[in-house]
Amino acid sequence: MLWTEKYPIENLDDLHHHKELIKNLKKINKNNFPNIYFYGKKGCGKATLVKLMLKQIFEFKSIKLIKIDMSPNIFFLKNNFYYYIDILLLGKKQENIFTKFINGIISTKTITNYQHCFVITNFEHANKNFLKFVKYYLDKKNSTSKFVFVSNTLNKNKMVESFCLPIKIRLINQQEIKLIFNKMKIDDLKILNHEVENIYKISENDLTKTLFYFQLKNHDPVEFKKYLKNQENFYDHIYKIISNNKIGNVVKIREIVNKLMIKNFNIISFIRNFAKYLLKKTNNFEEMIYVLKISVKTTLCYNDTSKEIILIENFFVKLIRFYTNK
Repeated sequence: MLWTEKYPIENLDDLHHHKELIKNLKKINKNNFPNIYFYGKKGCGKATLVKLMLKQIFEFKSIKLIKIDMSPNIFFLKNNFYYYIDILLLGKKQENIFTKFINGIISTKTITNYQHCFVITNFEHANKNFLKFVKYYLDKKNSTSKFVFVSNTLNKNKMVESFCLPIKIRLINQQEIKLIFNKMKIDDLKILNHEVENIYKISENDLTKTLFYFQLKNHDPVEFKKYLKNQENFYDHIYKIISNNKIGNVVKIREIVNKLMIKNFNIISFIRNFAKYLLKKTNNFEEMIYVLKISVKTTLCYNDTSKEIILIENFFVKLIRFYTNK
């Protein structure tokens, strides 16, 4: 069992970070509940905040959700108060699947006899037709349905933002992660202090990644080393492609990028880590400057998720050109 499930955070008051935000979220109740658009970098705690906020609004005891299958590869989660849908599971025809799903639900009464609530995660991957469909429901003045959107970015979805209260979630810092970790009171903790500090560093303020690393290191140190080694091997594989002057390298890179997108990688974290990997491999000053220049430029341009595939592909193509002309 994952530690996030074994040692769950049960209430907003249990969180030691985002204090000002939590103070405002606690003011929301059934009578003033707006449509909300949560956004922030992957690993900042958006999903946890949403679940705890809804628990407080609807006053239920547990944040556990049950799985409901719609088809072999598509499912959603629910409890008696809200529905939890991951847009990545809906496939290419997002709007068709969701239309049937939401129309069937809205035509029924809620247990609270008040309103239906839909939480839609990974909303940055919504296509144009899906956005139009959601806008249609948000625009209905007499609708009792409420929407909570969870996204890694804000810029793409201006069509929807105007109908929602936008709330930005910042990445938490190492000190805040330590407070959360100490609060969990984990049994049989075998990690030494210097190992704890190292995990904080490699996790880059990503709470989900931090807890995963801690659990893996605690229960299977050998597997933890293998996991980190596999990451290094993955970087080696990419380096071989970009540094060899061969026709078809761009196609190979495109395949890797597609795999990264499917796995919902933290693009910024990946680019930074790969840049660090490249810097360790060279003593060439010109190469160091170039790697730093394009990695910083790429991360600074990372605002619009609709262009993230183009962004990371462009990052690799520039590296291929550099190593080809080197």
